[in-house]
Amino acid sequence: MQASTLSRRRAVHRAELQRLRAAGASKLTLMRAQAGYSMVEVGLVLVIVALALVGVILYFSSNSSASQATSLSGDLTSLIGKVKQGYQGNYASVTNAALTSGGFFRGLGSINASGATPTLALGGGTLTVTTGTVNTAGDSVQYALTQIPDSACLPLVSALASSVAFLSIAPNGGTASVVKAVGGVVDPSKIACSNDKNTLVIKAL
Repeated sequence: MQASTLSRRRAVHRAELQRLRAAGASKLTLMRAQAGYSMVEVGLVLVIVALALVGVILYFSSNSSASQATSLSGDLTSLIGKVKQGYQGNYASVTNAALTSGGFFRGLGSINASGATPTLALGGGTLTVTTGTVNTAGDSVQYALTQIPDSACLPLVSALASSVAFLSIAPNGGTASVVKAVGGVVDPSKIACSNDKNTLVIKAL
């Protein structure tokens, strides 16, 4: 059935070419007819292909952010554990420089500590580690992460919330929303991110 349909189409196409030749059609017209596609049809195909490519790029970009968020949450959990073990009772001494010289960032693939301030593979922001305050000054360590993409906010918060005492998000440099207060539970409705420029602040005892 398909073969006969194809044969009929080819016969119609040949007949159309013969008609155009007999009518004295230009060479360009004959070439277009021979190709079987008009410029409008070719243009529509190209637009469809371009839209499909954009969709694929956005899909993989989103998946990449989620994957990087998972990697970063694992590295942060590891870092928090190492800092707690190394500085318990002396959180006032915690700084980026002290952690870098002590090798605390070593082996954390999502955090690059080769410069003065560690940078994040996710979003290209920075990580600043300082002494923090949960109940009294110096009783915790604060981790501030900048430039967190919107697509990574929820995965990152979900992965870290259970292991930290406090967590807040400031969307696009705005006012911070407390997602997890000290002694409280996570409030997902407070995870408001925008413009892929979000600051996440964590405090760990």
